Amino acid sequence: MFDDTNYKTKPINEGKWEAHRRYVDIQYIMQGKETVGYANVNKLRPFNEYDKTKDIVFLKGSGDFFTISEGYFAIFAPEDAHMPCIAYKEPQFVKKLL
Repeated sequence: MFDDTNYKTKPINEGKWEAHRRYVDIQYIMQGKETVGYANVNKLRPFNEYDKTKDIVFLKGSGDFFTISEGYFAIFAPEDAHMPCIAYKEPQFVKKLL
């Protein structure tokens, strides 16, 4: 199932590392541009308990960042923690297909 989502990107200090255990997370940028963090889940520490219902766990630590632009996508496997929705230079509107 895919859903589209609209939001304004945020400063990196407001970002959260997240990971999923059961599903691959595909994020396609339909409009705008954002910075996304990436790290192997084994290099981060859990911030909370894994939520089985939502298939998500939040984590703490550091990783690498890349930019994803309109018309491009990123794929995150269960071992890939990611920090989406981070502003590229300045906060901007993004429309994404998840």
